[in-house]
Amino acid sequence: MPGGNPDQVRWIGAVVGIFLLIYFLPAGTARFDNAVLEGIRLTHCYAQEHVILCLLPAFLIAGAMAAYLSQGAVMHYLGPAAPKPVAFGMASVSRMLLAVCSCTVLPLFGGIYRRGAGLGLTVEIEKVTDMNAIIDKGVMRTPALGVDGEVIVEGKVASAEEIQRLLKA
Repeated sequence: MPGGNPDQVRWIGAVVGIFLLIYFLPAGTARFDNAVLEGIRLTHCYAQEHVILCLLPAFLIAGAMAAYLSQGAVMHYLGPAAPKPVAFGMASVSRMLLAVCSCTVLPLFGGIYRRGAGLGLTVEIEKVTDMNAIIDKGVMRTPALGVDGEVIVEGKVASAEEIQRLLKA
């Protein structure tokens, strides 16, 4: 398709590729059928054991940490300014409550990270909706982000990386 839409070309290529894959599948052979069945059995086992016993508790603990742990406590015991022996001790003791494998540690780490442990800063966020207060701050386009009374981003939603960079500066 010379001069065609690149998205259409990709879609056509994907459809043709999927068709050829299905067309040439060795379905009906004992080896292929047993492999597919074993894959389904392993997925079934994974869903019964790993998801229920590991992932679900990890997400519940991560949610509890996000809801009940203050950012100040996380920063005090696990932040960059925390004394290393204290941080190591807290991490070691809290580790006894948490799951081992990486797929359950990631949501837990995400909860701790969102509470401020990875940023190294303690911030307080205030949402201002009063139009007079917004105008008094000199904001002409919303959304805006201000730090210590100074508007640093105006008229766009800043990315997390941009906000971290601006706050660290």
